[in-house]
Amino acid sequence: MKGDDLQQRFDAFVDDVITAARQIPKGRGAAHIAEQLITSSSSAGAHYREARGSESVADWLSKLAGSLREAREAEYWLGRARAQGFISAETAIELRGEANELIAILVACRVTTKKNQRRKGGESAVCETQDTPGTPER
Repeated sequence: MKGDDLQQRFDAFVDDVITAARQIPKGRGAAHIAEQLITSSSSAGAHYREARGSESVADWLSKLAGSLREAREAEYWLGRARAQGFISAETAIELRGEANELIAILVACRVTTKKNQRRKGGESAVCETQDTPGTPER
């Protein structure tokens, strides 16, 4: 998967989560879950965007780790929203499925980058979804 394709998936995921969060009723617990959903999903996409403009493999891996943490958190809050009946089963299945696919891609990318880095022994080992370190983001 190319970096632009993955960024588009993150963008669509964030938009879909925001749409779902708008349906969550007002109230203390509900509002907290809605805010966490929006924050974590958008942060996952933002971290990935930052990773694409990283200046080194270490920077790339660090920013990917941030994206992965936030994507996992978004998946968690989607589960809580469903458990509380704030979102439909259909919406939860769709969004949690996409969150889990994004998580799997990020994990695979980190594993591939680390394997390539060990094999190549240096800073030129990157994952297919990353722009070349040190180049401006597209």
